[in-house]
Amino acid sequence: MHARPRFVLAALLFCSACVSTAEHHASEPAVETDAASQQSAPAELPPETVAAMQLALPGPEHAVIAKLAGDWNCEVRMWMAPSTSPVISTARAQSEMVLGGRFLQTRTHGEMKFGTTAFPFESFGMMGFDRRNGTFTTVGFDTMGTYYVTGAGTQNPETGVITLTGSDHDAASGMTQTYKFVFRLLDDDHYLIELYFTNPEMTHGLDEFKLMEMDCTRV
Repeated sequence: MHARPRFVLAALLFCSACVSTAEHHASEPAVETDAASQQSAPAELPPETVAAMQLALPGPEHAVIAKLAGDWNCEVRMWMAPSTSPVISTARAQSEMVLGGRFLQTRTHGEMKFGTTAFPFESFGMMGFDRRNGTFTTVGFDTMGTYYVTGAGTQNPETGVITLTGSDHDAASGMTQTYKFVFRLLDDDHYLIELYFTNPEMTHGLDEFKLMEMDCTRV
């Protein structure tokens, strides 16, 4: 249902640019042009295409995501089990809005500690808002594996907290991990991301287990 309008939209936008350019050159050297003819192509677009074009533009939710753009120093805290002290490491995150303000692209460099050993760590992620179904989305890749993880969810209108849920099947172990990311936009210069596991194999008997949080301060 959505694939066809997407390709039709791209083709129409490209063709509209070509038509406008052709009309401009064809009218030279005349100074005056017919304004009605210049607008004829957009006026002939089907209503569903016009609606798709509007839906493809960034909305107010993208302004929320844009608050995370910038350079950030982050403290990463990881818990190996409930009621234990976290292992603390550091990271640097650089985020920017891309693709016309539709997505937030983030690159993170730092270290990940397991016990007393620290390993270099790098991640790449994209966050957006799907205006078709009203959900925030994320996809992430990192140097801890050759796979990616995804999440989708909504923002609490009262607290402003964004919660994204997802799942990942590990073929090696046969286990499907279920998890959630919680984004807390504390103020313009601070945010917190929490990662919780929710599948029984990873929660140590609890309903959910917070494995990690990343506390970021704007540079």
